[in-house]
Amino acid sequence: MSDVLEKLGRRVRHFRMEKKLTQEGVAELCELSAKYISDLERGKANVTIIVLGKVAASLGITAVDLLVNEHEAERASLVKEITQFLETADDAKVRALYRIMKGVL
Repeated sequence: MSDVLEKLGRRVRHFRMEKKLTQEGVAELCELSAKYISDLERGKANVTIIVLGKVAASLGITAVDLLVNEHEAERASLVKEITQFLETADDAKVRALYRIMKGVL
């Protein structure tokens, strides 16, 4: 069960940071304590459906967005595609991609 809570907490943190909100800001919007939001993000708090709805609303998303890990699956899919590209690319393409990545990162 704690694995589920940890994953939920990571998603809450992901969306909170994406919205550039602090734990205190989310707590205030939800009428909860900042400690509770901290515990939630660390997978240490049990969550009711009502609290899940309040947290989602404070983040401008739905409760389903917090429960579905599409953004994690999307990342895994991108990594797989990049790996496949690198395995089939010639040396010149690999070097070009490396220069692009260095420039962006």
